[in-house]
Amino acid sequence: MLIANQKRKENIAEYLLYMFQIEDLIRAYSFDIALIDVNIIAKFEQPYHAKRDMREWYSSIIVMMKEGKLVQKGHIPIVKALITDIESFHIRLLHDEAETKYHAAYLKVQLSIDSLRAKSDGSNFGEIELCLNGLYGLLMLRLTKKTISPETSAAFGLISELIAVLSAKFLQFEKGDKEF
Repeated sequence: MLIANQKRKENIAEYLLYMFQIEDLIRAYSFDIALIDVNIIAKFEQPYHAKRDMREWYSSIIVMMKEGKLVQKGHIPIVKALITDIESFHIRLLHDEAETKYHAAYLKVQLSIDSLRAKSDGSNFGEIELCLNGLYGLLMLRLTKKTISPETSAAFGLISELIAVLSAKFLQFEKGDKEF
């Protein structure tokens, strides 16, 4: 919760990837708040009320996941809604002729996105969700110390650049710093 709140304020893509990880963590602990409490929450050096709030946060995500039948895969409604918002924002940027930096980043990555779609079962995903799922998969490969080909690294470098630009622009938009 503490980390999620900070990431949400600073970088929308990092927040979403973090939430993907939280959902998988909850699945790994079999939706058992007691296990999450002992193995995660207890390790934070926080006062009682902060740990209580963290426990409530994890519990609420568990409820959302159970209600949504997200035991094996999928994302809670908050995450799905944010992905939809970012996807819509991405499309708006692509239609805005003044967004030359974004267009350039997108053109560099378009083939990588098409390749990622061809290699995944993500035919129903929008481009940004597909990119986020791919970045999360790459993160999991790195965490498990799997070999990543130079081609894959290069493709995800381009995807990361696009997502970074999109995240920065989205946060500017949310804060009202700039209209798009």
